[in-house]
Amino acid sequence: MQSHPIPNNPNNPALVQRQPMTPQQAAAQHKVRQANFLQGLAKIMATRHMPLPSSITGIEAGYDPVSSPWKNLEPTPEFGGIRLARKDVDLYKLWQIIFTAGGAGKIQQQNAWPNSPIAQLYSILLGPFEEIYYKNIPDSQKQALMQQGRLPIAASAGPASFHGHNMSPLGTVGSMAQSQPPIGAEALGHSFSASSSDFDVDSEARNKRKLDEAEEGNGKRYKHDHHVASIQRGGSEAVPNSHAPTSAMAATRAKPSRRKIEYVPLAREVETAGGRDVNHIQNELTRLSRGLPLRDINEWGKVYVDALTMSLRSRISTELSYGLTTLILLSTMRSAAPDTGFVIGQCEELLDEVLDLLEELAFPCDSEIEPPATFAAPAHDAELVTNRQLVSLAHDEISYPFASEGKNQGDFDAKVAGPMQRRADIIRLALNILRNLSAVTDNQAFMARHPILIDLLLRITCLHSPGGQTPRAASTAFSLPDLIAVRKEVLSIFVNLSGSVNFPSASPSLSSECVEQRARRIVELISSYLVDPAETLNPFAWIMQSGLPLPPHPRAPLLPDAALEVFTRISQPDSNRKIISSSVPQQWLWRLFEALVHRLPSTDHDYKLVIREESWMSYLEKLVLGLYSLAFLMPPEMKRRVKEDRSLSFAKVMLRFVKRIMSGGPAQAELRMHFASCARRAIETMKVIDDGDDSFDASQPNVPTLSFGVGYGEVGDKKVEKGIGLLGAYRDDVLWQVMLQREMDDVMFTELESLARVECEVAAN
Repeated sequence: MQSHPIPNNPNNPALVQRQPMTPQQAAAQHKVRQANFLQGLAKIMATRHMPLPSSITGIEAGYDPVSSPWKNLEPTPEFGGIRLARKDVDLYKLWQIIFTAGGAGKIQQQNAWPNSPIAQLYSILLGPFEEIYYKNIPDSQKQALMQQGRLPIAASAGPASFHGHNMSPLGTVGSMAQSQPPIGAEALGHSFSASSSDFDVDSEARNKRKLDEAEEGNGKRYKHDHHVASIQRGGSEAVPNSHAPTSAMAATRAKPSRRKIEYVPLAREVETAGGRDVNHIQNELTRLSRGLPLRDINEWGKVYVDALTMSLRSRISTELSYGLTTLILLSTMRSAAPDTGFVIGQCEELLDEVLDLLEELAFPCDSEIEPPATFAAPAHDAELVTNRQLVSLAHDEISYPFASEGKNQGDFDAKVAGPMQRRADIIRLALNILRNLSAVTDNQAFMARHPILIDLLLRITCLHSPGGQTPRAASTAFSLPDLIAVRKEVLSIFVNLSGSVNFPSASPSLSSECVEQRARRIVELISSYLVDPAETLNPFAWIMQSGLPLPPHPRAPLLPDAALEVFTRISQPDSNRKIISSSVPQQWLWRLFEALVHRLPSTDHDYKLVIREESWMSYLEKLVLGLYSLAFLMPPEMKRRVKEDRSLSFAKVMLRFVKRIMSGGPAQAELRMHFASCARRAIETMKVIDDGDDSFDASQPNVPTLSFGVGYGEVGDKKVEKGIGLLGAYRDDVLWQVMLQREMDDVMFTELESLARVECEVAAN
């Protein structure tokens, strides 16, 4: 028996038996073909100067979201699709369906999709791809497709206009597409050649089609040979009859007796690291890092405020979550103009509901804390609890052995049924909403004059020390760490609202006790960030205290700077100063004044640091303004204490500050340019302390209240001053190093002359 070798040619389709693929292999093959399809589509559109977004193709091609005709396309979460009429359309599957049905030309001839959005989408987006694909297939395959009725798409196949759900009109896109030059086969690249198998819908149908073409060719050759033989037989020379059966045998296709099975593994050639597709991860990261532009306030659609208010009022967990989430999004929106956004003044009930929720969560029972009007005024020796002390107490509380085993204030309430957030977390979210709203300029005056907002914010920051025990939060919803965070949030809100807070006219319904209580609480909150002895340092010592290397641009301390911002704004109106002077204990005012004096710059390193960073310039100006406000509202006995206290050395510190700024001639021009106003305000502060009068005593025929300080020299007061001035002991330094400088104006000269008087009568001119 003769043996026949098995052919090893893998290109012979008759000798390769394809095994059915598993679902996993089919899915992998589909992903590879889809990626190749999207790559070819992106390349074609880029060649036509209409690149598609990378969120659709996964390929960066220079897409411009401003001028591109595809800017209104809405991509699906996965690559390769868009949303049309609220449905996800997979472009590769759409291409497969149309190709299997005979192409867009055949479907158009049959009028199977008259003026439908999907037809217009195909014509605009996939029409150029199908045109190039049909143009670059071999002639034999093109004839087979023509016989099967798969006609190429016509040039006028696309509709005249298209107004889809999320796409721009076709007029622009179509005109751009028709104006582009024709694209050759090189636009598709190697993986998009017409003979490629990546875009064949059915591999078995493709093999069958090839075999049919081979049989048809063999039949044609047989007919031709048979015709030639018959002509030759009718001629002068006879042809043997043995040729006919030989040609007939050649026309039949020989079937092999044995088949060779080849197993070709399906592998995806990608750059991987740990089994992950690096290119895909990089493309996704690029898409996410670019992000979307912030939406304008007019692009968010409509929000029904009444429905939002009812959601908060229901107190149902799901409705409450929806209401707070929606409200925090509204509070962060900004319009084109700076410092503008959601105006809460037009939704008073919504703000009232947020405040009711805040009060209900912080103080669910009246027995937890006394009503605000019944608080007794603090004693003159009342101790201020600083922020640093609270942080230390909170650290000791959470680091205590087995601290997590015990029941602490602010933990989850076991009595509440169902999954709920801690009360402190919801309160902090509400405070975040109020802080965002307070940043809008149009909301500040409305929120500052609200009848309960200011008092409620100050109430949740209160401390309670029953029986001299360790201070704790007045609200049982807060632990000490929660209280520290809440006090910071409230301080940030007051930074925005302090310029509009007016104690006497906050609300006509408030009694004088409530107004004084408000002043005490806000001064207590401010002082807690400023008066701690470990933190009352000059600027350079503050930086060195951290133990870290000196950064190139060190910033001023954030919390003390915010506290100074609030104090200087609230204490600016004379009416607020009068309330603070009568309601705040003198010991608190003294500690605050002493802390601000100790924070002033005193060395050359301090001034070099202050000049280098703008935040320190602002910090220094607020320090001087705070000292002036405190000097203004001090009673006469405290002013005498400031002049006589040797440990404070107020006169010496302030004179050194003025000399450092105003002396030095042209070499110190830059320093004077930045801090001339601070030097002027420092001289005003010393003049107010030196006068020693009660600033709010209307019975004295003094200069009007607003004319203190520099105004003293401007109103033309001719009174005679006796005794030694505040700077009398430093008369020579004041005269030679400050008063004789060319940069000294007449008003400052007059006041320095008054401050430097010595045992003689000086007429203030």
